[in-house]
Formats: sequence, structure tokens, C-alpha cells
Amino acid sequence: MKHTLFFHEGTWEARGLYTDAAGEVMPLQGKSEITHVDGIWVNESYMDVEDQESRISNRYEITPFAEGRDYTSWKSVNPAIGDLSGMFMLVGDSILSTFSSENGEYFGFEYLQKVDDTTYRNRGFAFFNNQKLSSWEVELKRAE
Repeated sequence: MKHTLFFHEGTWEARGLYTDAAGEVMPLQGKSEITHVDGIWVNESYMDVEDQESRISNRYEITPFAEGRDYTSWKSVNPAIGDLSGMFMLVGDSILSTFSSENGEYFGFEYLQKVDDTTYRNRGFAFFNNQKLSSWEVELKRAE
């Protein structure tokens, strides 16, 4: 399967639901800008969660997938929780990702399932000190 998310530059719009540590479910919207610069893929993204004053933002630097390889590494800077690192794994129609902070306090998992060349479904969760921090269910649509 040929994936379009991350592999091609472009803008993706996100809409979905965010669930906080207390179980409150809130609508969210956001955006991802994918660029390929200086031998890395950069994903500048943010989510705005309804009823929360702060924007959740990340800057991912993704090592491009080597020829014939179905996994790669990435790192990100999140202003709220610090530096994270992770791995992407291609499995059929999905991009799976694990991530953690250097000290292991933050960790999580997410998957991105390709619906078609312009749509992905994203599901994931994050933990802090072995307690649920958040989970999300999002649809990403490539912007025109």
C-alpha cells in the first residue's frame, strides 16, 4: 500500500474528539503541515480542544523511510510535555506509532489508518506516570 500522509508535502485538517484524564469528551480541530526539508520530513501540527484555553502543538522530525524498510524513527518537541521520541511502523493500510519521553514519564501509542489518498483515521492515547493523560479519535483530510 502506498501511503500519502508524511510521504508527500501538504496540509491536513483534523476534526474529532479528545478525551481527557477525567473522561470528559470534547470536540477538537487542528491542522498538520508536512514539509520535506534538509533530509527530514517535518510535521508541524496543532489541536484546539473545545473548552480548553491552550493549544496542543507538536513539531515532529521524521527520518524518511529507507528504501525497502517499513519502519523509521521520529522525534518531536511538545511545548507542554517536552521532547518525545518514537517509531513509525507501516502495517498494511496503517501507520502505527509508539512514543515516550526520555525519562519514560510520558508514553503512548497511536495509529493512522488510510481510508483513501486524502483521508486517514487517527486513534491514540497518552499516559503520564502510568495514568491516562488523554485519548483521541480524529479524521485527517488533505486540504485542497
